[in-house]
Amino acid sequence: MESLMIKDATTGKLVPASTLLEQAEEGRRAAVLNGYFGLKREFEASWSEETQKSNENVKQQWEKAGGVDAVFASPKKLKKLIRKGIPNNLRRQVYLRLTGADVTLKERPKAYEKALIDALGSELRTVDLDKCPKFAGVLSFGDHYVRADGQEALSRLLCAVFQRFPECEYAPILLDMAQLFLLHLNENECYHCLAAVIVRAKEDRFFLTTNKTRNILFMETFKDLVREKVSSKLSKHFLTTGTNMSSFASKWFDRMFVGSIPYWSVHRILDTYLNEGNKILYRVGLALLKSCTKQLLSLPHADAIQEEVQAFASTFKRGDILMDDSFSIRNLSRSHFDYLEAKRTGCDMSDSLQDRVRKAAVDEDDFGDHEYKKDATVMAPRLHGHSSIVSKDELAQLWQWLPPLQRHGEGMVLFCTSVSVRWS
Repeated sequence: MESLMIKDATTGKLVPASTLLEQAEEGRRAAVLNGYFGLKREFEASWSEETQKSNENVKQQWEKAGGVDAVFASPKKLKKLIRKGIPNNLRRQVYLRLTGADVTLKERPKAYEKALIDALGSELRTVDLDKCPKFAGVLSFGDHYVRADGQEALSRLLCAVFQRFPECEYAPILLDMAQLFLLHLNENECYHCLAAVIVRAKEDRFFLTTNKTRNILFMETFKDLVREKVSSKLSKHFLTTGTNMSSFASKWFDRMFVGSIPYWSVHRILDTYLNEGNKILYRVGLALLKSCTKQLLSLPHADAIQEEVQAFASTFKRGDILMDDSFSIRNLSRSHFDYLEAKRTGCDMSDSLQDRVRKAAVDEDDFGDHEYKKDATVMAPRLHGHSSIVSKDELAQLWQWLPPLQRHGEGMVLFCTSVSVRWS
């Protein structure tokens, strides 16, 4: 049986139609895997004059240091320059090297395509974002400079990452991290960077929290740091007014401050995060609270305090000042975090993670005269769908009534009137 022959527009020769179809499919796959989705020009156009000067200044510093290769040859120089900022034109190159994705891209160039095929089939179809794994995070495209096709890329990325790392059950920060990557990297590079971040988290528990219990302990340690590094008076004021720091700090940490502070400053946080881990989240959170302590102490109610914290963070335009304040906070070593965790929980490092969480969240009566009292982190269940009876805030309050161990479970919908009941 003769095959259908078609004239190739490039060479002018007759070739089998099946060959052209295969070439077209390969081209489509290459576009899917290597397309760029970030509105980089729009992002740069949004910069203030101060931000433009800051970017130009750090660009000159990197050039003076000899460029990317010379900077990476000296870990001390690398840390110092990254803390001052990465020039926007170098972020792609630096992100790939910081994560090690530049190596995995060469060693396993088909890794993303394989993960996609395993997750979605050979057609590499787009999946409805509502049905994608979200690692307990929140999608908010309005906070990012990502095009519509970038949202499709994100759906594929989430499916591929979950296909490879199904044990990564609770890492909400990955959603915003992926969208930040899409501004500078192609889809294939984004996958390798995200995969490298998760792999590093397995070896370094201070790099990324990948389960709910570790996330809770991360928040509890932050509360101790506020009392120790910011103001014990502010910490007591939070307790007196019934202000639970997790109500605003969890949004900061789960989203890497996206939507809470100006977008340029978020990039500065990501720059440092990829080199030093999630300690930078502590630094920025402490710096923000330190800057508005006086205002917060004057407010008598929890609602007013939370509103002031959010308003202050969103209007903090000087990203350089915020980062300088963050790095001026001393004694934030990993051993110190272990010490604070052990002090709060009454555990030593040989205790299991679950035991440390349980002891960190015991009720006030169990503390006796302990200074921490009833300051346990509230983690409301993340259920799919919406209730017409109970709001999310009301559900969080109900969840807090549960015993500590049960409070840290995931929660499951057993009955829903809108689905399970048929009215006659």
